[in-house]
Amino acid sequence: MLDLQALRNELDGVAARLATRGYVLDTTRFGQLENTRKTIQTRTQELQAKRNATSKQIGMGKAKGEDVSAIMAEVAGLGDELKELEAQLEHIQQDLQAFLSVIPNIPHISVPVGKSEADNVEMRRVGSPPEFDFGVKDHVSVGEHARHSYRAARLYRSLCAISGKFRIHARHRTAAEVRGRFVSCAASAG
Repeated sequence: MLDLQALRNELDGVAARLATRGYVLDTTRFGQLENTRKTIQTRTQELQAKRNATSKQIGMGKAKGEDVSAIMAEVAGLGDELKELEAQLEHIQQDLQAFLSVIPNIPHISVPVGKSEADNVEMRRVGSPPEFDFGVKDHVSVGEHARHSYRAARLYRSLCAISGKFRIHARHRTAAEVRGRFVSCAASAG
């Protein structure tokens, strides 16, 4: 998924790089979502600040013994509007995430523009391609070999499991014999 900050700061550059991949970025839709998010988030933050300041006034008014019921009613009204705005903000952020999730990654600046691998540029070649003195196997025959290898691996694992059980049994038997010697030594010493 693309970095949201990159889209916010360099929307046209990101759109141009995505165009080299054949993807058309809907910049107007992103702009609408982003503007709506900014508006709702700003209003939410303003209401939170107002609620905090009003709550502080309530505390000071109660300390002085003043009637604060009108201020408390105002704070209650702010809370309802704040909950509604937070729900809207959550919804718009989900829409923004859904929008971003379908955008492909931006190709690196060094990637040549093209439609197929023929458009790629070979930067360097290390060594030479290997040449074999046998024919290339078909993928079906390679799969047959792998299937037989799988059977051999299963057999090997089962044999290892059996021998592992024998080793564990031998360890337990040895430990029991050692414990028996200590018990018999302790019994004879007493």
